[in-house]
Amino acid sequence: MRRSARWLHILLGIGVVVVGFWLPLRLLYLGQAPAVDWALDLGVLGLMLLARPWQDAQAESPDHWLPLIRKAIDFTVMVPFDLLALPWLGDHSYRLLAIKLLILHRIYLVRLLFDGLGMLHPILARLVPIFVFLPPLVHLLSCGWIALGSGTAGVDASPLHAYIKAVYWAMTTLTTVGYGDIAAKTSIQMLYVCAAQLIGVAIFGFIVSNVSSILTRLDAAREHHMNQLDRLETYMNYHMLPQTLRGRVRAYYRYMWQTRQGYRDDEVLGSLPPKLRADITLHMNLDTVRRIPLLANASEELVQDIMLELNSVVAVPGERIFAVGDPGDAIYFIHGGEVEILDRADQPLAVLHSGDFFGETALLTGAPRSATVRALQFCDLYVLPKAAFDQVVVRYPEFQQELLVLTRGREGMPGVDTAQRTT
Repeated sequence: MRRSARWLHILLGIGVVVVGFWLPLRLLYLGQAPAVDWALDLGVLGLMLLARPWQDAQAESPDHWLPLIRKAIDFTVMVPFDLLALPWLGDHSYRLLAIKLLILHRIYLVRLLFDGLGMLHPILARLVPIFVFLPPLVHLLSCGWIALGSGTAGVDASPLHAYIKAVYWAMTTLTTVGYGDIAAKTSIQMLYVCAAQLIGVAIFGFIVSNVSSILTRLDAAREHHMNQLDRLETYMNYHMLPQTLRGRVRAYYRYMWQTRQGYRDDEVLGSLPPKLRADITLHMNLDTVRRIPLLANASEELVQDIMLELNSVVAVPGERIFAVGDPGDAIYFIHGGEVEILDRADQPLAVLHSGDFFGETALLTGAPRSATVRALQFCDLYVLPKAAFDQVVVRYPEFQQELLVLTRGREGMPGVDTAQRTT
């Protein structure tokens, strides 16, 4: 939403709420107040001029009758009835101000405002408008109840006390509790209560459904994770997998839940534009990136380009990431966990940890892998494929030179196609 449109929505939303609260009180308690009525007429007219309903009306298709009705309401609200001072109404012309309450149909601007706030959490954007809409509704029902005589409670000498009792009645009626201590006694009051109860049932159902949906979304990650586990258990039971294999599968999902709330990076970030993906990945892994000697002094542009090309993978304990003789098709960065380097006789040579990288020698020279790498525990790895690596070194020749320098510095470890521990 553009800044000017956002401020217009804020202004219109505030104006609608103010009119909705002020006008019923004015009709109940002020009687004749020409100056106040003129100010209200002009204020509503100014709000509607800002809303410019005629432009929207021209854009509407004649087949869409509901938007046209809304525009007709807008134009009716714009009529300055009190300024026209209709003589045939005499001293009661101010009561036509009640028509201005139709402006409340524009309270949906509050929802549009919250939808346009990109910094607001989606759950709050859904929850807050519900509680913004309730006070004007309770206020209108309360003022209407006072105007009809307040039922068995009767008229109170104190306007404030009368209003509080009416709010109490409105809340008990809308929530369908209805204690019965304030009840209707005239036909018009009974009809009013019936209408209020119907509104209450609709509002209550709307709130319950939305709050239920919101609460579900609060734990959406766990729900997603449990659904995956249920499907997996059904699959393993159907194929009668051995318990040891089932335990390893469950351990993997438990690790994914503990470290990523059950989601893979590509699932969540795949729909984002490249720049946002790079910024998010860099933010999550900045400490790891800066501990890698290869990237410690690299420019921000180089780091972002590399982050865009990285693929996130998880290696399970005992998994062979690559073996001696495999083609050098990628370089690996360790984000979490430990890997073991084995020589051609499967003898351990080194253990690498978070912040280390390996697999770069075969990538630079084109020779087959000279060592085997095996995961000692669950490992979060970022993989830079050879095709992406070649593109990076074309754009940033200094990156290849830095990598060559580091590789030559480790030539004292014969047969090990990996980096020494850097942490």
